[in-house]
Amino acid sequence: MAVTFLHLTLIFIRIADVLTTNTCISNSTYGESDPYALANDMGNETGVAVLLIQDQYKFDCCGFVYKWTFIANSTGNLTAQVWHHDSGDVYTLVGSNTLNALNPGYNEDEIISNGERIRTNYAEFIGFHSSDTNIIPYVNATGNFLKLSGIITTMTTPTDWSSANTGNGSYAIKSWLTPSNAPVVTGFTNITLYNDEISVGDTVNTITTSDYDLEDVNNLTLTINSTDNNEQNYFEIHSSTGAIRIKSIPPINTYNIDIEVKDPCSLSNIGTQTIIIKNRLPVIANLPSTISVSEDITNHGVYTANSSIPFDYDNVSTYNVTIQCDDGDDIVYGKLTVNIIQNQAPVINSLPDSVSLLEDINTNTLLHTLNVTDIEGDNITCVLNPNSSLFEVTLIPPSNIEYGIYLKGGTNLDYDMTPSYSMTVECSDARRNDTGHFSVNLIKNLAPVLNSLPDSVSLLENVNTNTLLHTLNVTDMDGDNITCKLNPNSTIFEVTLIPPSNTEYGIYLKGGTNLDYDMTLLYSMTVECSDARRNDTGHFTVNLIRNSAPVINNLPESVSLLEDVNTNTLLHTLNVTDIEGDNKTCALNPNNSLFEVSLIPSSNIDYGIYLKGGTNLDYDMTPLYSLTIECSDARRNDTGHFTINLIRNSAPVINSLPVSMNLLEDVNTNTLLHTLNVTDMEGDNITCILTSNSSIFEMTLIPPSNIAYGIYLKGGTNLDYDTIPLYMMVVECSDVRRNDTGNFTVHLIRNMAPVINSLPDSVSLLEDVNTNTLLHTLNVTDIEVDNITCILSQNSSLFEVTLIQPTNIEYGIYLTGGTHLDYDSTPSYSLTVQCSDFRRQSTGNFTLNIVRNEAPVIYSLPDSALLLEDVNTNTLLHTLNVTDMEADNITCFLNPNSSIFEVSLIPSTNIEYGIYLIGGTVLNYDITPSYLLTAQCSDSRRNNTANFTVYLVKNMAPVIHNLPDSISLSEDVNTNTLLHTLNVTDTEGDNITCVLNSNSSLFAVSLIPPFNTDYGIYLTGGTILDYDTTSLYILPVECNDLRQKDTQSFTVNLIRNTPPVFNSLPSSTNVSEETVSKTLLHTLNVTDEHDNVTCVLKTHTDKFTLETILPSLVDSAIYLRGGILLNYDITQSYLVVVECGDNRRNVTDVLTVYIINPNEGPVIHNLPDSVSFLEDVNNNILLHNLNVTDAEGDNTTCALNPNSVLFDVQVIPPSYNDYGIYLKGGTTLDYDTTPSYTLTVQCSDLRRNDTGVFTINLIRNSAPVIHNLPDSVSFLEDVNNNILLHTLNVTDAEGDNITCALNPNSLLFDIQVIPLTYNDYGIYLKGGTTLDYDTTPSYLLTVQCSDLRRNDIGVFTINLIRNTPPVFNSLPTNTNISEEVITKTFLHLLNITDVDVNDTISCVLTAHTDTFSLEKLPPTLDYYGVFVKAGIILNSDVTPSYALVIECGDHRRNVTDVLTVDIINPNMAPSISNLPMSCEIPETLTTMSLLYTISVTDPTNDTVICNDTSSSAIFYLQPGIKPFETNIYIRPNQVLNYDTQRQYKLDILCADQRRNDSSIFFIYLIRNMPPSLINLQANTNISSKGTVGQIIYTVLGTDPENDHLLFSLVSTNGNEPFQINPLTGAVSLSRPIQTETVPGYELQINITDGMNVVGPKTLSVRITDVNSIPTIVNLPATINVLEGINVGTTIFQPLIQDLDSSDVHILSVSYIPEDGDIYFHVNDTNRHVSTVDEIDYETISPKTFLLMISVKDSLTESIENLTINIVNVNEPLHFSKRYYAMDAYENTAGFVLQDPLYQYSDDDGDTVKFTMNCGSNTGKLDIDSVTGLLSYSADYDLDIVGTPEHLQCDVNITDNEFTDNAFLNITIHDDNDNSPKFYHSEYTFLVQRSASDGAFVGQVEASDKDIGPYGTFFYHVKQDNLNASIFVVSDNGTIKLNNTLSDYQEGSIITFKIFCVDTGSRQDRTLVKILIPMTTKVPSVVIVQSKIFYYTFFKHASNMAWFVPSIVAIFFSVFVVIHTIYSFRNICMCEKSKRLQEEMKYNIVDF
Repeated sequence: MAVTFLHLTLIFIRIADVLTTNTCISNSTYGESDPYALANDMGNETGVAVLLIQDQYKFDCCGFVYKWTFIANSTGNLTAQVWHHDSGDVYTLVGSNTLNALNPGYNEDEIISNGERIRTNYAEFIGFHSSDTNIIPYVNATGNFLKLSGIITTMTTPTDWSSANTGNGSYAIKSWLTPSNAPVVTGFTNITLYNDEISVGDTVNTITTSDYDLEDVNNLTLTINSTDNNEQNYFEIHSSTGAIRIKSIPPINTYNIDIEVKDPCSLSNIGTQTIIIKNRLPVIANLPSTISVSEDITNHGVYTANSSIPFDYDNVSTYNVTIQCDDGDDIVYGKLTVNIIQNQAPVINSLPDSVSLLEDINTNTLLHTLNVTDIEGDNITCVLNPNSSLFEVTLIPPSNIEYGIYLKGGTNLDYDMTPSYSMTVECSDARRNDTGHFSVNLIKNLAPVLNSLPDSVSLLENVNTNTLLHTLNVTDMDGDNITCKLNPNSTIFEVTLIPPSNTEYGIYLKGGTNLDYDMTLLYSMTVECSDARRNDTGHFTVNLIRNSAPVINNLPESVSLLEDVNTNTLLHTLNVTDIEGDNKTCALNPNNSLFEVSLIPSSNIDYGIYLKGGTNLDYDMTPLYSLTIECSDARRNDTGHFTINLIRNSAPVINSLPVSMNLLEDVNTNTLLHTLNVTDMEGDNITCILTSNSSIFEMTLIPPSNIAYGIYLKGGTNLDYDTIPLYMMVVECSDVRRNDTGNFTVHLIRNMAPVINSLPDSVSLLEDVNTNTLLHTLNVTDIEVDNITCILSQNSSLFEVTLIQPTNIEYGIYLTGGTHLDYDSTPSYSLTVQCSDFRRQSTGNFTLNIVRNEAPVIYSLPDSALLLEDVNTNTLLHTLNVTDMEADNITCFLNPNSSIFEVSLIPSTNIEYGIYLIGGTVLNYDITPSYLLTAQCSDSRRNNTANFTVYLVKNMAPVIHNLPDSISLSEDVNTNTLLHTLNVTDTEGDNITCVLNSNSSLFAVSLIPPFNTDYGIYLTGGTILDYDTTSLYILPVECNDLRQKDTQSFTVNLIRNTPPVFNSLPSSTNVSEETVSKTLLHTLNVTDEHDNVTCVLKTHTDKFTLETILPSLVDSAIYLRGGILLNYDITQSYLVVVECGDNRRNVTDVLTVYIINPNEGPVIHNLPDSVSFLEDVNNNILLHNLNVTDAEGDNTTCALNPNSVLFDVQVIPPSYNDYGIYLKGGTTLDYDTTPSYTLTVQCSDLRRNDTGVFTINLIRNSAPVIHNLPDSVSFLEDVNNNILLHTLNVTDAEGDNITCALNPNSLLFDIQVIPLTYNDYGIYLKGGTTLDYDTTPSYLLTVQCSDLRRNDIGVFTINLIRNTPPVFNSLPTNTNISEEVITKTFLHLLNITDVDVNDTISCVLTAHTDTFSLEKLPPTLDYYGVFVKAGIILNSDVTPSYALVIECGDHRRNVTDVLTVDIINPNMAPSISNLPMSCEIPETLTTMSLLYTISVTDPTNDTVICNDTSSSAIFYLQPGIKPFETNIYIRPNQVLNYDTQRQYKLDILCADQRRNDSSIFFIYLIRNMPPSLINLQANTNISSKGTVGQIIYTVLGTDPENDHLLFSLVSTNGNEPFQINPLTGAVSLSRPIQTETVPGYELQINITDGMNVVGPKTLSVRITDVNSIPTIVNLPATINVLEGINVGTTIFQPLIQDLDSSDVHILSVSYIPEDGDIYFHVNDTNRHVSTVDEIDYETISPKTFLLMISVKDSLTESIENLTINIVNVNEPLHFSKRYYAMDAYENTAGFVLQDPLYQYSDDDGDTVKFTMNCGSNTGKLDIDSVTGLLSYSADYDLDIVGTPEHLQCDVNITDNEFTDNAFLNITIHDDNDNSPKFYHSEYTFLVQRSASDGAFVGQVEASDKDIGPYGTFFYHVKQDNLNASIFVVSDNGTIKLNNTLSDYQEGSIITFKIFCVDTGSRQDRTLVKILIPMTTKVPSVVIVQSKIFYYTFFKHASNMAWFVPSIVAIFFSVFVVIHTIYSFRNICMCEKSKRLQEEMKYNIVDF
């Protein structure tokens, strides 16, 4: 009630704050409602400040101005203000905003951003200030304002307005107000403090305040409002920092501090800070964690041990003692560990790790004296353990602490068999022993040493006498006798002692030995020197020096020889030398029938290569001969290869055969077409023919010459260009050996068709023309002046072509009269004009484009116009202007017609039309807001349209201004009440009517007089409101004028009458099922804020009753009725529903009454969640042992529910409480079918049961694993034998038998186990298989390996390597052959190869085999020849070409290619040889002059006549003196004018009887002839040693007019070393050119006569003896050098090439960067680029060096670049620290352990991968492969037996090439991760009221899953009420009375809580109920409701009072006995198991 009252008080305070501060609750406006209405009024003052104190400008709530709306008369800015009235005429400026006027005359909104807004409060006013001209208009109106003038600076505050002028009016400004947002307070956390650690002024917590309103952020206040526990007395808060501080020390309690944050509008928010002040637990100050006590001592200081129990360190080394301290409030426990100090074993003090002993010693020898001490002075005995036959330990008298380690006498030691002996010395007293390890290292007798044996010596292979090769020195450290020999013995060499020394031995070559370098170039020998025990060996190599072969010194690669030479001829003299001067013999190998080698007399080193006499050489058969010359001495030979190239006898040469010539197709007489000149280099007789006989052309010798042949057109020939436009002939001229052929084409000159010269592409015609009209005149000419006829190729009814008289070459194209043209139908006509002569015709296309008559144009129609919807008179909307290009009559109208608008001509104009609104029209914006009009204007042919939109301006609806979203109303109000006043305005000032737009009997809207804009929303009187029926009413308010309306919704939220409140009804209570009397269960308190409350029970009224407790009106009692019999088994609980109500509402709550059943069911104690075992287990095995107890000791039965065919639960004899969960024998389990089984174990006594769920997880048998199956292998498709393709390794985790096969099976491949292995399987290709790449290029095999249960599969691809088909290497696309060939003729040599060299290739011809053949060419038969078969007649007219398809193949595949053979037709047409051409004549020429001679050739020597077809009157043609020549002349007395016509064109036509050739000849007039260079172009030479000024050439020039000439040199590159004399034309050297590298220059030379410049023309100057630049020819772009390369290694040797062989070269280098010379060097002598320093990739900063290598001769230098890249070599990584250790606590899976901080290095910075191996514990931890951090792979719990505390792991790192490892020891500590748990959450005990102090009450029991220290726990009673002090609980859970129960009545129930706390402070609690039974005597028989009830023994309460505790005590005693026996048995078994493990440990060590 107190808390509720406090919160209600706070709520009322907040409501009061809001009411006093008038906080705004919704957006609202203040000021002029519509500033736009004042837009036309002016105010023009300057520096005006206005304070508006009218009501409409007055704020009535606290909020923020977020927007200003205003009207300005001009652009500018002003300051909007809010003023607060202080007193009198003084006002304080609250805030201001700057307003910018940008759109004068219209409403403008200025949005104010959050943070810049002005806060308003009640009764503050709007003002504004303008330092410039006032731009805010106003209008006179009711109400005053204050105005200050002349304020041109920023206003100060506060301001006295007493001097202000007062005016009446309204200003056009309005403010928009938004409510303030409530602040927020955060940062509250629950804080716990101890009372002894706090002081006044301490900061407990700092909270944070925030507010969406940025203006409030620094204006928030914080207060503490709570008063529950006097929080304001103890705590305070600082508003500025939010710090909660200690004001005074608070007592122990929990403080819930309500902290309120409030903004200036009194909006607030409350948060609760919880602070708990605790009492500090007592501290045991002087209790150490451990003490140590000797196992021999019984008392030690203040800590006393029980002297009756002797200490034994070996049995118990540590005792854990628990100490309890109680300060009255809290109990703390201390833990003391007592460590027993062990009696120390003897100590061996001076035993070294090892001693050394010569292996030759065999007498009794003392090896070491050791000192042994014992702290307790016990007697000591030392022995070797185990005993040794070689060594012993004995006491050295007279000492009793010194023992000697001896070598026994007669011992035979051998270092090679046993180099050292390890012994264990054991010294013991009566209790313990010490051991030490001791090694005896034998000193080895050393072998002899070979001191001076080199690796090798050299020996001439010709030596065969006994020769000392080397003397070696042999020493022996022990001075033993030494013997040396070769091992193995050699028949060629031997080792013998060199007397008189006994340490020097000689290695000899035996005499008579025959050595041969080519058979054995070196002999490797092993020299063995030994003493009696050991030997030393050395390896020695004898390298033979080879006898050199003769050297052929000057054999060239080849010489040349004329094929006609057939006499004995010396071809070359070669020089042969021999280093040893041996006799030499030279010959050809093999011998040759044509050539020979013989010694040239008088010399023994010169041999001649000769051509034998009488030889017949033929270049065409053998163009060259390759000879091998072999020169030998007695042992070896030298060979040289020498080629003789034959010089071919040249064929005759046809010198002047043109490619073609022209011949008029009309020529038909014998005409010489061309004269050709034929020469033969050897002067052989020549015969020339046309290779294919021609009926049209022929070739004959022209006498008297023997080298001139004429090609003639035969007479009477009929030529036709259209049939055959050209004739192709092959001219063949031959001597006795070879021939030359030439192709010659005669092109016929075609008779030309007429030419249409002036036909345009098109003309235009108006579509209105319809009379006969000439459209175009065209000119038609014919080069042969034939008669011409012109027509339209397609007759037309509209157009025609006729000749225009009197001309015969001009034709007119006419439009026919009366024609009707229409552009829209046909915009153009395409006409084809055809003109023809008697042979051919010419056509021309001509288009007639119709010009369209244009439609009228509308110029000035806009897109739209505005029209008020209220207009209804005839109104001109727009005037449009319409024009027509053709000035046609125009008509305009609307299309479609409109009943509202029209278009009509405006009088007095014929081009302006008006768009009108028709009068009387009713417009309505809502029906039609706009009208789209289409104006159409047309003339007689076409029209134009334009769109015009009329937009209606809508009459505005009224505006409802201040209707809020909602208001709240108590549901109890029922009188007429004004809920809200709303303001309604209308822009047009229309009358407004407002109603609710939903008929409501509860609410109404009516006008509030005297205003006509304010309407009130009222609640109607007498209304009954009900929140539960209708919690809110949505009222739509509608305000309308005559046209429009505005509707807004308004919600009335009802405030609900609060129902009664249950204050103290718990959720449940308990009652014993034995209770039969009326019993108070609970006292109920119910309150209501206002109303009276009535409560009733709604359920179980037969058993329970509710009664009012008087005199209280709010408290009622719930009773269990008397005489009610409760039965737990029938009903465990009752839901008692209590209903309380006031006059409006009811509330219900439920009290659950639980029936307490004293009989407890059995308890299953140790059933785990799950166990796991292998799925392969099928025998009867025990899966888990569970313990079941029953509080009453009832017989318990356990079974699986439901039963299982696989598993069973049985009792484990002889126990009654232990049950086993068994797997039944013979069971077949399958993980894949059922991976786990969930069993429900049910244990029951006679009444009740306990169930537990138990999951059995099967461990899956793993499938085999295929480890190394690659993706694919490849092999040749030709393989067909049984071969192994791949070996794969297959393993199985369980070691099951594995079977591997291909799935599916393959006919080609197989998989088999590899013999002698069990895990390796081979994938084989079966033998005899035929594979084909084209059919199947690859095979996808699936390998399946399985055990009995599962399998693993892998996919493996076998890719066939395709056998490559043959390849054509030299087959061209085309070749030619004359059609005259009739003999077998070779056409082409075919070369075809196959990559697979073992394949045999065969080729065939698959087409035209009747004409051609393909034959192998002897002698190698590797080439094929393509031949024309003999006797074949070729005809180019029938078959101009043949496509020969050649197919070649190997045994698998074929390829084809095509050779096209073109047939050449030799019959050539005549042609004009030297046209087209031109000539130049001066314009002053008047005499007849020969201008040019035309040369005409005719293949058949027909007569050729040439004519000028252009019929020039100035020029004419006349036959020349020679045949086939025609001269072109200019006629005399011609008047030529350069300015009038500068050129003339002659059309030349030359014809024989059949065909003609035509060409053109141009005559150019010369106004003034330019000069000419008469000896350019030209070539000249100059030596590079030439001198400056030396003339190299003189240019000559001439001028027709003999003008003065000047020469000039035009530069092409600006660097030519030459100059020219401008007067003489002499070209001379201008600078030295000795160092020039350019081989020559092209000099451009001009000549001028002062007017004309001629040139440039070229003078080519070649410079001889140019110095060759030396270059490095083998320099690569880049060389990669590996880091770590040996210093001095040569990485490159440049090779210098210089065509000047006598030059001396200098090699140098420069480096980028410059420190490249640190690492590299270029030697100028041997020209090696080598390293000079160590190279480490990681330390060298630049990884690339640029070497600029320079090579110089005496004149020039060449620089080449070489880039050297340093290549990183991966270096091993390693741990710099090898051993690591770390501690961790047990935790859950995924928990990351602390970082081991590995220390390792990897110089290369490679990515390192971590792995880990923990032996048998591998898998318990995961390691991050990147960071190496460890984490638990599964929950790690040391409480699970078998979980190791120590892990020893190997940590590996690798960079995928190198690997290193480190060792990590991890110690896992136990964590207190389990709380102790009571077996029951509640215990009930019966205690007689008369029980005495110390009486046994009962026992509670708990368990803790932790093992070790955290598994120990203690019990204590929580002292939270008076009941708890009556009882105490012991460490074993026994509860005893600590006081009498005399203060309690019989039948009372006493409850208290008992806690169990482990040593890690984790705890659990249980509720204990003590029942004090009634002892009232009752009769044995009771009659209730006519039924007889007999009181038996158990129904007497007094009997139950002693019987139940007795049974409990007996059961508990039996349980303790059984538990003790079982525990002792387990301890014994554990101890026995521990001893067995120790024994096994030692046995394994011994083993």
